[in-house]
Amino acid sequence: MLERREVGLYRLVPMELKQLIQDRLWAVCQAEPRVLSATLTGSFLTGSGLEGVSDIDFVLIVDRLDRELFGGLQERFDAALRGPLAELGWGLRINPTLGPLKFNDERTAVLHLMLYSREAHVDHAIQSPFTVLDWQRSPAVRGKAMQEVYPVFSLQPRHFFGARRSAKDYLRDLIAGEVSYRELICDDEGYREEKRGLPMGVRDAHEFGYHIVRFLMQNLVKLVERRNDALASDALLERYHAAFPRDASENASLFRGLERRKRLMDFRDPEPDLISRVARFVTAFEDQFREAFDPARAGGLESGRGATRHILMRHAPTPMNAGELRFVGRSDPDLLPDQGGLLQEAARAVLALGPFARAVASPLGRARQTLEGVLKLVSPGVPLETDERLIEIDYGACEGLTVGEARSRFPDLFRAFERGEDARFPGEGGEGSTGAGKTGTGKAGAGENSAMVAARAMSFVRECLGSASAGPTLVCTHNVVLRTVIGELLGVPRERWHLLTIPHAAPLCVLRTRFGCFLDLDPALEKQIFARFVAKG
Repeated sequence: MLERREVGLYRLVPMELKQLIQDRLWAVCQAEPRVLSATLTGSFLTGSGLEGVSDIDFVLIVDRLDRELFGGLQERFDAALRGPLAELGWGLRINPTLGPLKFNDERTAVLHLMLYSREAHVDHAIQSPFTVLDWQRSPAVRGKAMQEVYPVFSLQPRHFFGARRSAKDYLRDLIAGEVSYRELICDDEGYREEKRGLPMGVRDAHEFGYHIVRFLMQNLVKLVERRNDALASDALLERYHAAFPRDASENASLFRGLERRKRLMDFRDPEPDLISRVARFVTAFEDQFREAFDPARAGGLESGRGATRHILMRHAPTPMNAGELRFVGRSDPDLLPDQGGLLQEAARAVLALGPFARAVASPLGRARQTLEGVLKLVSPGVPLETDERLIEIDYGACEGLTVGEARSRFPDLFRAFERGEDARFPGEGGEGSTGAGKTGTGKAGAGENSAMVAARAMSFVRECLGSASAGPTLVCTHNVVLRTVIGELLGVPRERWHLLTIPHAAPLCVLRTRFGCFLDLDPALEKQIFARFVAKG
């Protein structure tokens, strides 16, 4: 228990001290207009004792980061916190690095100040989404919530071995006995991140080992259950081993031993064979993960437990996709001429993703022409099939209109959109219903809404792509259809689907696994698709 001491008018105990620290952090942020988002996370919020005072994880996203702001914020946070802490006999250290670097000085509060520019946050969310997804759960936010600046909606299979800070990176540090982190260097040319390393002590090694095991178990459960939950230890072990059962008893023993030492801060009796046991856990994890998610894993399809890669793409552009934005649904224009270069690029990308056994297109000409062009280049022997469920949304009376023309003719429709409603496009001569899936209030022949498109698109995904017997499939469809598939598979709220930007003839990967279908986007393509999710203000 913290010794009670006078600080101004307060007699502080740990929770009161935490509140004072939090209030002063918010005050500094409120006084700096370039701070877009501020988030407190980690043990500062969840701990009931001094551990939350000694380790304060604070994430700031600013409009731009330069030397003046980088140094100025550190000075202001130091001035706000050092006095109250000193009166209680505590020191203060500000740690402005990115990564897992920890300081364990006695009676020292460490403000882990993680500063990101808006652009750096977007890159972090795409390249290393695990921590961002965790941070998004925090209720302690000022300014924009982190996901309002740029969101992580869910994990993808590629993240586990392709992210910037993956399990292999942590394990490599543990084996090398070095904590690697990134230092921000701000100078006249802007700022950059430079990799650094420090020797790892006994406590560091145990905390690192604990982090690796919990990191993999927790994020695997998040992936397969499609939820961003922080689980208690018993539930985490149970749900992880329901998915990956190998070595369950040994894993539980390792995890509980590391957890106990971390909770008690007692590392005098080191965990036996720590590095080799953590390495065995990571090896078994990777083997089970690849068995479930890697389409190249031998025998996967035959066993019914492996993965199948399907490729989805939007058709190549037509004259109606050029110039002023129009509602192009059931209209059926031919492709723009001279699409050979785009189709060749699409064919190269398809070939890089692996072979396929089936080709299915929307019945509209622009989708069929695109798929025919790609098939000629990559697999001319595969017949082209069509499926009505892949057809573009029915825009009803808005078909062919520019956005301005449609807004002028159907103002109630756009007011419903602005309220976040999934409005159905109107039939000729009247407004459509704003209720998902309801009959339109205008004349017969009212158009569709996103829910209606999603119902048929996901029916196709479940029946034609999600079956264990379905071979790799190449699919060509349309903008709104792909928006609904991406929205459903990544958990994007329906009212934000319209912000997804689907490029023409760019292959999107969907993995069919025993846990269901997962989107697995190339990072550059993901950045393009979610470009309109970046906060402007």
